[in-house]
Amino acid sequence: MFKKISLNDFTDKIAGMNEYNSRFEGDNTQTRKKMLQMIEKVANGELTSRQKECLFMYYAKDMKMCEISDVLGICISCVSRHIKKAKQKIQKTMAYYYAIK
Repeated sequence: MFKKISLNDFTDKIAGMNEYNSRFEGDNTQTRKKMLQMIEKVANGELTSRQKECLFMYYAKDMKMCEISDVLGICISCVSRHIKKAKQKIQKTMAYYYAIK
């Protein structure tokens, strides 16, 4: 049976990939690498530039939403919506293209 991949499986931080990896038996380094490449392709192809900016600052730079809001000059609720919509787009596309047994 196949399981849909969800961003929630990775925790709320991309850095949580090590924790995700340790939950499975055996070495799934290739699977993780392929999954990250797919997420990057989806992000580049499906997300708006503002969604990518917010996602990058939130996950890669580990910034808080209020900090992102100050840097971009938008309200915190807009930052939250951009991140939420970006995650939804990635999750929807990943569920369509990728599955784990």
